Amino acid sequence: MDEYFRPSIFLYVFFKGVFMSKSPPVWVAVLVASVIGILSVILFTHSSHGEAPPAVAAMTFSNYPPQKVVYQVTDGEGLMNRGYNVRVLGTAANHIKALGPKNIDLRMVLLGDGIKLLQSANGDQALRKRINELKSQGVKILICRNTIIAQGIDPDSDLYDVKPSDIVQAGVAEVTALQQQGFVYIRP
Repeated sequence: MDEYFRPSIFLYVFFKGVFMSKSPPVWVAVLVASVIGILSVILFTHSSHGEAPPAVAAMTFSNYPPQKVVYQVTDGEGLMNRGYNVRVLGTAANHIKALGPKNIDLRMVLLGDGIKLLQSANGDQALRKRINELKSQGVKILICRNTIIAQGIDPDSDLYDVKPSDIVQAGVAEVTALQQQGFVYIRP
């Protein structure tokens, strides 16, 4: 490996150039930029989850017509996708809330890494509660058999609350078949 690209050499040259420079404006500029960057993160990236303004909370809307919808869930939770499972289930809950459980036929097709939703639920009481609430409102959670086979998963022990009738031959074919039956496709 070329020694100029070794991390230790790079760091040495960087720090020598910045902090050992005879011109103070260089290291002062770096210091000021760093402080500004840190303050920006602290001051402008917080999230306020207070109450909605009264005018927004008081808004009324006409009812949506009944809907048939299929959610294709292909992502799983991981380092770069924390909270994904909760967001997907929250999106479904909000969808039902907007229409009412009698006015929506919602199917969630889990394939690929999407199957991690039910794997995670095995060890997460809050996730199981959300899944149970959705199922009690008529949501059908369908699992791709191809994914189960490819990942060597035992549905009885590795996945939360899966019955044989929840397993479909192929997730992508199921999504397509549902679209052909008039279901609208959503990828949350």
